[in-house]
Amino acid sequence: MSRRVFALVVSICATACRDDVVSPNTDAAAAILDSVAVPATNVLSRRVFARLSNADSAWVIVTGVGDQVQRTPAARVSDGPQEFLVLGLRQSTQYSLQVVARSSGGRLTTSDPIPMTTDSVPAPLRAVRFDVTGTASAGFTMFHINVDSTGYVVIFDSLGALRWYFSASPFMPNGNVGDVRQLRGGGFLVYLGLSSGWQPVVGRFVQISNGGTIVRSIPTPAPLYTDNHEIVPLYDGDSLTGALFAAYDLRTVDMTTYGGADTAQIAGHYLLRQTLGGGTEFFWSAWDHLRIVDWIEEPLAFKARSPFDFDHPNAIAIDRDGNYVVSWRHLGEINKIDARTGAILWRWGGANNQFSFVDDPLGFFSGQHSIVVLANGNYLLYDNGLRHAPPESRAAEYRLDPRLRTATLVWQYRHSPPIYTPFTGSVQRLSNGNTLIGWAGVAVASEVTPGGQLAWEGRLTHPRGVITYRATRIGNLYRSVEP
Repeated sequence: MSRRVFALVVSICATACRDDVVSPNTDAAAAILDSVAVPATNVLSRRVFARLSNADSAWVIVTGVGDQVQRTPAARVSDGPQEFLVLGLRQSTQYSLQVVARSSGGRLTTSDPIPMTTDSVPAPLRAVRFDVTGTASAGFTMFHINVDSTGYVVIFDSLGALRWYFSASPFMPNGNVGDVRQLRGGGFLVYLGLSSGWQPVVGRFVQISNGGTIVRSIPTPAPLYTDNHEIVPLYDGDSLTGALFAAYDLRTVDMTTYGGADTAQIAGHYLLRQTLGGGTEFFWSAWDHLRIVDWIEEPLAFKARSPFDFDHPNAIAIDRDGNYVVSWRHLGEINKIDARTGAILWRWGGANNQFSFVDDPLGFFSGQHSIVVLANGNYLLYDNGLRHAPPESRAAEYRLDPRLRTATLVWQYRHSPPIYTPFTGSVQRLSNGNTLIGWAGVAVASEVTPGGQLAWEGRLTHPRGVITYRATRIGNLYRSVEP
């Protein structure tokens, strides 16, 4: 790319991406790009070190062979050394990086370029492929996967290229990765540990930076174990203040009625709202509100295992009225819990179902995951379909009338050919009205239109198989933007 063309690209991008009001001061800024370093946690990122003077804000422009021009978010700066973090590079690709500084008067100054070439990603990830067809809406698709006994967070672009990853191994060797949530102000909440929701093992949610370093742990009060399935960040503006998640303990239960031992170790869960400092603001026990006899989902052989959990919460959402909606996989039930008193406001599905299913050709949901509260008040879920005949998974949207106790199916998507995943799965409604469905048990993600047309689909593969839990679309690598 010639310097003249590159200058034009910088000018256009800077104008389109202007973040601040320009003041009358027209003094030029100065920008010197000193060096570029590879973060130890991610070869698809770069730490860029520059010296600036008379600059109000600055960012990095990245041009790559066969890649689109990228830029980092504009950052407020002062005179002196400044560090920028560049995300979203491709592996084994040549790039040129330049720092653009803007004076308070709006004049742009561009540093001399520094060329660099990215390395290959760690060996376990090199064999991971994300093969896509169709055209996805804007953004990236995020998974957590476990490959060769190591947990990773991986983020792909819409063409299937890996753009960001996080490995659990430096922090917890042989540790898995559970639920992942991108944060408004940047970074992620990630589960690191060995739990599947019932084992007496170490595990915790941690906040990690965009650069892949651990910022803090989210504490779980002793002697409880942290569940790996879901964490809901809580904010004051864009600042993280706490989280809503599940924990559990193990109790001795006579399970001989179900073919198990008379001293079986059975896990039951607690719904916790915690501050970042460890203060407990809400504490709700499934032992006090739910019953083992209502464990109805397949496979029935699970009831003879020890340890195992009888309830298995796999999704938590905050409803529009501030109360909590929780999916219990083993009970085939979704319920709504008062966020102040802990009272169960309604029970939907399962042995204690309070709703009549309307206009649902399959009659009900079973073994469900990923309950989502939509802006219109409807509920979107991933119906694993264990008790459908034949078993079949789908995405389903319902409109609930708590007064009339009706649950009306208003939209569904059933894959062709049918897909059945007895475990895992996710749904996400995108801003353009499409729905992202994670058929996680078979490592497939589908984006479908409101009319049921398949717009885009991707499949994760690895020679030794890929285990994943959800597919999540994110709009931006640097901070949470609605996709």
